[in-house]
Amino acid sequence: MTEEGAYIGGDSRITQDTSILPGVFEKIFFKNKILFGFCGNYRFGQILKYRFNIPELKKMDFEEYLNTDFMDYFTDCLEDSNYTYKSDGASRIEGDSGLLIAYGNEIFTIDPDFCVTKVTKIDALGTGSRYAVGSLETTEGDDLPPEDRIKISLDVACKYDSACSPPFTILCTNGERYL
Repeated sequence: MTEEGAYIGGDSRITQDTSILPGVFEKIFFKNKILFGFCGNYRFGQILKYRFNIPELKKMDFEEYLNTDFMDYFTDCLEDSNYTYKSDGASRIEGDSGLLIAYGNEIFTIDPDFCVTKVTKIDALGTGSRYAVGSLETTEGDDLPPEDRIKISLDVACKYDSACSPPFTILCTNGERYL
């Protein structure tokens, strides 16, 4: 997160069990000026990108919006798409899918249990997340632009996690796209 905006980067590999699925699958996209990045089952991203109708952003704090209007539409969309299940009586997102959402200079995560958490510094999702976070932590304070730090972190994740692979997508809430 910088004065220019918030950044999200992702790889493009999809795996199923031990198989690598052919193709390039972007996991980062804009919808109504909100930046989305997802992990888990690719169907989750397709539902978000093509089925989810984002409610109008009213004049309220973005975190409040995510926890109220947005979450109501989000859970309804996933339930209507048969993409939730019950665990101990509570709804969860299918496929251990997770979501990063950025707007302005803020980033939030939505976990499989629908918990919304504000990111205060850095975060990552998916199987390569521990490598990406470690890399981002080690490059903090270096004189590198955010998109370069994210690219390095994705390279590291791909080096150590077989479920990660280029090409990468790196987007900023200011509309910039870095490849």
